[in-house]
Amino acid sequence: MLVKKIQAIAESLLIILIIYLFRELIYYAYSFLTLSRESGSSGVSLDFIIGQHYLYDVISWTLIVIVLLVLNLGMKQPVKNNFFLHKVGLKYCLVAILCGFGLVFLVNGIANGLALTLGTDFTSSYRTSNTSMIYMILLPGIVLPVFEELVYRGFILSRLRKVFMPTVCIYLAAALFSFGHFDLVQGLYVLPLGILTVFVVLRSGSIWSGIIIHTVFNISNIYLYNTIFNTFNLSQMIVMSIIGVVLIGFGLYQVSQHYVIMDGITGGADEKD
Repeated sequence: MLVKKIQAIAESLLIILIIYLFRELIYYAYSFLTLSRESGSSGVSLDFIIGQHYLYDVISWTLIVIVLLVLNLGMKQPVKNNFFLHKVGLKYCLVAILCGFGLVFLVNGIANGLALTLGTDFTSSYRTSNTSMIYMILLPGIVLPVFEELVYRGFILSRLRKVFMPTVCIYLAAALFSFGHFDLVQGLYVLPLGILTVFVVLRSGSIWSGIIIHTVFNISNIYLYNTIFNTFNLSQMIVMSIIGVVLIGFGLYQVSQHYVIMDGITGGADEKD
């Protein structure tokens, strides 16, 4: 069993590394082609290319999902089990939405509270600058969460769940998700998102609940950081964090009876209550 656990972690790290390499290769290929095509004009700069990094992310995530689907052909279980593509009920959809908004309040209340106290900014990546708001909502707000959930809370979690107990899966899968951002600050920022989405996916048995939470989280952050967050003070951030805890707590209480996945959808190690 120990060998299988090490193998599951190694496979997960390999997938994360492949995603990173795909993104870097696509970035350099796109940069080369764009600069070569526009070498005779004055329209394209490196700043423009760097500003399109979400486009490289979408392409790299698309490729890795295709690779995983091809790998799935050689596995005994159907695609819906390896990616948790099961139907999700209305209850879990509402819980996911509630938890998504709660996480926005909690994480940003803490992050912005620290930013105000320390005089720094942990969340500048959500600001669109010259990028279209529609572009930001469409790609990092909707498309990327779908791909990330399919890989991290789908394929990777299904590998881990076969050899680890649910509690271990929650923190291990979340740590891998955080590590996959290859940035310490951003990794810490999204760690609570990883923990919450894994927990709810294990409870609901469906990747769709994780996608809902992730999408609500990203879109809310993109909108708020370009509108009103810079007008809040420390006291308001504390209140925001408390509201977040209440929303998440209420949502999780509604689904606290059992782990659907542990009850037989994918098998795996059992954990006694």
